[in-house]
Amino acid sequence: MSQKKLPMYFTSLKVKNVKSFGEEQELNLLNEDGTVARWTLILGDNGVGKTTLLKCLAWMVPVPAPPKNEFIEQLRIAKLLLEDNYDVKKISEITKISEEDVKNPLKLPMKIKPVMDDLSFDVDVYDKILRFGENIETSLEASFANNCNLDKKPKEVLTISMDFARKDGKLTLVEPRSVIISEFNTPNLFAYSASRHLARKNFENQELSDPTFNLLSDLGELYDPEQVLAYLDYASIKEQLENQNIVNEENKKYSSTKLLTTLKKLIADLLPDIKNADSIVINPPINADGEKNEKIVEIQTSHGLIPLFNVSLGYQTMLSWAVDLAIRMLWLNPESDNPLNEPAVVIIDEIDLHLHPVWQRTLKAFLIRHFTKTQFICTAHSPFMAQSSETENICVVYKHGTKVIIDSNPEVVKGWSIGQVITSDLFGIDSDRSPEVTKSTVQRRKLLKKDSLNDTEKAKLDALNLEIDALPFGDNKKEADAMKILKDLAESMDITKNKNDDTNK
Repeated sequence: MSQKKLPMYFTSLKVKNVKSFGEEQELNLLNEDGTVARWTLILGDNGVGKTTLLKCLAWMVPVPAPPKNEFIEQLRIAKLLLEDNYDVKKISEITKISEEDVKNPLKLPMKIKPVMDDLSFDVDVYDKILRFGENIETSLEASFANNCNLDKKPKEVLTISMDFARKDGKLTLVEPRSVIISEFNTPNLFAYSASRHLARKNFENQELSDPTFNLLSDLGELYDPEQVLAYLDYASIKEQLENQNIVNEENKKYSSTKLLTTLKKLIADLLPDIKNADSIVINPPINADGEKNEKIVEIQTSHGLIPLFNVSLGYQTMLSWAVDLAIRMLWLNPESDNPLNEPAVVIIDEIDLHLHPVWQRTLKAFLIRHFTKTQFICTAHSPFMAQSSETENICVVYKHGTKVIIDSNPEVVKGWSIGQVITSDLFGIDSDRSPEVTKSTVQRRKLLKKDSLNDTEKAKLDALNLEIDALPFGDNKKEADAMKILKDLAESMDITKNKNDDTNK
């Protein structure tokens, strides 16, 4: 097997005059110590531009640019086709390229540019992300760590950009800013939208083969997990039958069997209430009586065997997404012993979609444990996701007047409670109480600040004191009951003291 190259990961994205963003804003994708962040969580209100940032990342993935020197391209092709069966000296004389470079043309410098430049035929793509206005100049700039692992400081950072404008109502494209690179390791990017959902029998849908289609289209379809598991099961059985006729162990193949086993373990680890990989039952398409089997994949739970399509929406969404990502990583790395541990960049919009808070707390740890070389860039609305990401890279997108700001270094305190997370700058909510209780506490605070109160205000303050004093304290019923006992005890002691004082008088 050939030596694997180190991957390429995002380090930053800059946007200017892109939809809700006006003046230039930067999304930092590095940790505080300057290392490449394996996990970035983008928080922010609806409509501030979180999804736009994810789409811009997908559009800025680098791809090879056509070389201006045609001899270099011809040389690459010749080297690939002919290996060493050509005249090195003669080609060197013709192309003016050194004999050493002629021998190793794949190491010759090449140009890379944003994939967005290849979409120049689709004017709608550009027009949709331009900020509103007749005369607007837009810029997208992305930087990448080349030949660098996650959680390491990049030694080489490459930057590419796209510039375009709307002048007098007409779209104008500018030559993309490309970069010369000696060794190109394009990011293996997979992108998922907030509309992602389980779909039936769509394995042959060619549109879905694009790993960014889910994010950039309106469909949101994920590969049918039942079909994927059934096909892998069939391939595994065929693989095992073929191996029986192979004497040399080195020539035997186990790729489908390994992936099926890995995938079942992944699902069992991901979904609560599933004991192990054997709880994922894959049935044959035809029953013993010759009838078509309508329950190809079933899941063994405490309630018995449940067909895959009968599990809850949260289960369906997460299971379908995990299977979709796993099968794509297999296709990308067919020779790998563990495709899930190969380098990748995964973008997920609203990662907390349909998930119970308990699941939200554990999801990040699950993903980085199973996808060890994957850079995750996600958006969320969940304080539980924020709390579980307190040691990771967190960014906040928020409105400040008419501007939209990206804060790539918000204040995050380790060990925050959920209430503290909600009322911090990460979410900008004034109180972790209900709106009605918050209103009462604000009114009480205003009255207490006054130097003097009239009779109506005194009566109002007394009523608010009674209302607020009656509020439960503690994080659960047991703590609230204990606090009530202490409060009642304090009140009874105060009453006894007052009676004794009256008697002594």
